[in-house]
Amino acid sequence: MCSREKNMGKYNAILVTGCGGDIGTGLARILRKEGLARTLVGSDIRPDNAGTFVFDICDILPRVDDPRYFEEAERLIKKYDIDVVIPMSEAEIRLWYRSGYTETFAGIPVVIPNSEVFDVAIDKVATAEFLKSLGLLYPWTMLVADGTPRELPCIVKSRGTGDKGGVEIVDEFSVPYFTAKRPGNIWQEYL
Repeated sequence: MCSREKNMGKYNAILVTGCGGDIGTGLARILRKEGLARTLVGSDIRPDNAGTFVFDICDILPRVDDPRYFEEAERLIKKYDIDVVIPMSEAEIRLWYRSGYTETFAGIPVVIPNSEVFDVAIDKVATAEFLKSLGLLYPWTMLVADGTPRELPCIVKSRGTGDKGGVEIVDEFSVPYFTAKRPGNIWQEYL
């Protein structure tokens, strides 16, 4: 667990789950800068996470496949007198949706992206199409299964944010390998 000096804010305490990831720590910095809560509480599946450096308090929540997940989330809400909960990891957001907790949980508000935003955010092809529809710059992106990359070098990576398959730089010699081994992945412009 970690502890920091409390700030004054609109809420007594805000719980951010998945606090060890880059999105969770980034959100903590924003919440702190805006002074929205006296106490920022983070939770993660591991005690040794980056959230310990930016949250006032860090605690443990089990993995989303643990049947005790919501029981433990409610325990943290009571323990730290939480006013608002913000699920941050993709796996947790999916679980909160599947469980019907998109507005409230344990009597407090849940801040979660709507399903339309979430569906775009977790799919790199949908994200590229969305950026294109707004006339914004974006790296060209296509499914590996749709054919050879538009240009080389490029990168190959998973389509979804939580999918397996690391980012690899692709050249003309590796295209056949990735085409055979990772058809569900994407080719993307190497920036």
